[in-house]
Amino acid sequence: MTTAIAALQAVAAAAFAADAVRGWRLDRAAVYSRAARRRRAARAAGRAGVTA
Repeated sequence: MTTAIAALQAVAAAAFAADAVRGWRLDRAAVYSRAARRRRAARAAGRAGVTA
């Protein structure tokens, strides 16, 4: 019985860790895409400034 409980706890801990990693990855992706968007906007503004 205790081994079954320990196994369930291990599975729950693994699922929790995987979820935390996924959330961290999503946060990183959001940060990167935000920075990339800012860079693209700056480049487009620079190009517009050169042509104007």
